[in-house]
Amino acid sequence: ASIIAAINQLKKGAEVMILLAELMRDRIASLEKANTAVLERRKRKKKRIQKRGVLTKGAGEDLLA
Repeated sequence: ASIIAAINQLKKGAEVMILLAELMRDRIASLEKANTAVLERRKRKKKRIQKRGVLTKGAGEDLLA
C-alpha cells in the first residue's frame, strides 16, 4: 500500500510540474510579445527622430523642454 501511495504522490507531483511548466511557457510567450512591441516602438521613435534632419543644440533643448 505504501508503494502505491508513493507512486500516486509522484504522479500528482509530476502533474503539478507539467501544469506549472505550461503556465510559465504562456507567461514567457506573453512577456516576449510585449518586449517585442516595446522594442518596435523604440525603433520607430528613433527612426522618426532621425528623419527630421540636423538638430541644433538649441532646437534639441527646445524639444526636451
